[in-house]
Amino acid sequence: MKKLFVLLFCFYLFAANAQTKLPDLIPYFSKGKWGYCDKNMKIVIPCRYDQAYPFYEERALVITYTNDTILPYTIASFIDPSGREVFRLNSSAMGSPASRFQDGVALIENYNIPEYGDLRTLSVVDKNGKVLQQIDSCGLDMELSMLYEYGIPFNSDGVYVTTIGFFEQNIVIIYKDGRKPVILKYDYAGPFKNGYSMAVKAYKEGQEIPDAALINTKGEEVIPPGRFNLSLEYSNIGKNEIQLYPYSEKNRYGYVNLKGEVVIPPTFDMAQTFSEGLAIVGIITDIDEYEIPTYQYGYINTKGDLIIPYQFDFAFPFLEGLAEVIRNDSILFINISNKVELGFQNTPSSADLEFGSYKYGAYFYDHGFKNGQAILYQNDKIAWINRKGEFIIPPLYIGLGRIGPSMIVENFENGITKVTPNNSLIYNEYYIDEEGRPYFDGQPMILPDNNKTITRYAAPSRSMPLDTLELNSVPVVKKYMGKKDKVNGKKGEWIEIENWSGPAYVFSADFNTRAVKTMKTKGTALYKNPNDKSAVVLLAPNAIIFIDAKEKASKIGSNKWVKVTFFGTLDTDKDAYDYKQYTLYVKGDEIQLMPKE
Repeated sequence: MKKLFVLLFCFYLFAANAQTKLPDLIPYFSKGKWGYCDKNMKIVIPCRYDQAYPFYEERALVITYTNDTILPYTIASFIDPSGREVFRLNSSAMGSPASRFQDGVALIENYNIPEYGDLRTLSVVDKNGKVLQQIDSCGLDMELSMLYEYGIPFNSDGVYVTTIGFFEQNIVIIYKDGRKPVILKYDYAGPFKNGYSMAVKAYKEGQEIPDAALINTKGEEVIPPGRFNLSLEYSNIGKNEIQLYPYSEKNRYGYVNLKGEVVIPPTFDMAQTFSEGLAIVGIITDIDEYEIPTYQYGYINTKGDLIIPYQFDFAFPFLEGLAEVIRNDSILFINISNKVELGFQNTPSSADLEFGSYKYGAYFYDHGFKNGQAILYQNDKIAWINRKGEFIIPPLYIGLGRIGPSMIVENFENGITKVTPNNSLIYNEYYIDEEGRPYFDGQPMILPDNNKTITRYAAPSRSMPLDTLELNSVPVVKKYMGKKDKVNGKKGEWIEIENWSGPAYVFSADFNTRAVKTMKTKGTALYKNPNDKSAVVLLAPNAIIFIDAKEKASKIGSNKWVKVTFFGTLDTDKDAYDYKQYTLYVKGDEIQLMPKE
């Protein structure tokens, strides 16, 4: 047993220090469009798409938006590494209307269906766009199946489950090997784990818990509905290799096996499936005015013994020997002996508490270690850590959007991951690698004077006012016109700014145009005072800040302190959504002047 533990520890330590090989082509954002670059950030496929996703099996999904009244609003295609369009999806679904390719096949919603057709379909296609199977009246079910945006279509069991039907909803199991899909009369089903899934019937009148069955990948009922009040599990986190399933009886939870035998009697207030030999169980400690319970969580073994006592506010499954738990304002990673191996302080903002970001983090990011890495949600921001607790990527990011109402952040599955930075003056989403390098060009921006109402013009002329800028808006520069002028007694030049409804121009005298971008991939620190030892904000690379009007530009690139104006929120702010202008300081060798294009 001791030798096994040593071997496992060495494996986890190796995984913690191993880096994933970068793909040959990486999605790259530049000047409002997406394309692809190589590992050296040399553009290979020009930036001409409105969305671009990573390559898998020499195919990548790209999306172009159009206002054409004849063509679909969204044109989605799969391209090859040369940039050639292999086939078009003919789908107007916003975001990602397809999975990635896996073993030569992908799932596509509404493939070859007219733009405004009534029929909703899901197709299994090969790499040339040939339809291998088409299932009518269903589509990609992002919520119940936990298929992430542009995610893996089939799980380790080779199946994908989604809902089917309009007036009468059922579920359908689709097979990677081309077998005929199986349609079952259930309302929805959780993800398959180790060959089994919980499937739930519609609520009957007066029912608090719907009838659930345990089904296998063939669609056969292993435990029929009504025999036990089985608990549906939505999360993909955890392994469930033990194949014991939680059920409830008189509001208490226990476990049954595949034979339908009670293995652990119902003695818990809540229970989840097993992962690495232990399962999360809970005890109710309080019930609020809305009858919503508060739990404390612990872990049991397969005999039902409470191995780790009830002591955590939130708990997640064991993965790679550790489990992430939250106790008070601490994020901890414990081993199976309940020893804390890693610990981090967490001070959630008022916005974080209001929306429950870290409390309900199962819907925001994958908890626990995977290939030696774990995602850490600390102080409203996302970071990546290794098994030693060292930051692979510091807390610079706030998350990643996906189809559906949830937020998902993923590990570096193929050497890159998509992120959203922790400040507003930067492109909304982009890719980084495990070194923290961002794959995008920082866009030139200009910062308005806080105390002025700024006028936008329809042409580079003061005689054609269009409207006024919204409060605290920070325009993106499209082009410096080079046309000198004088407006309200001040000299300057006209600047064309990005504007969705048509050309728009502003006058440079109303703005701070001395934009600089941050350089450090592990984060650039900004301070309230050069003598401060603690930074008030840590910015992601390519974030935009502005040199103070009286500051010398010659300090940029030196080791001297530079006085700058920052637009956003500080780590010390209570309201994470209240953007303001702050005067701060940064080291000159951590910033670079933005080119005037």
